[in-house]
Amino acid sequence: MTVEHATREDAQYLELGDYNCLAIIESQTFDADGIQIEWTQSRHHPERFAFEDTALRSRQNRATN
Repeated sequence: MTVEHATREDAQYLELGDYNCLAIIESQTFDADGIQIEWTQSRHHPERFAFEDTALRSRQNRATN
């Protein structure tokens, strides 16, 4: 995830108004053999973008006291 300056095309399609940047999300998907099968990039208007993240740890990786 990055924040980058908007291109002319971004400004045209996303109706950015006074904004000159947008959030860009890139993701990759791999199959069971580790071969990349998909790459996506999505571009988001700053007023319509929110990011939430949840990190989980498996029980076996937790330190014991």
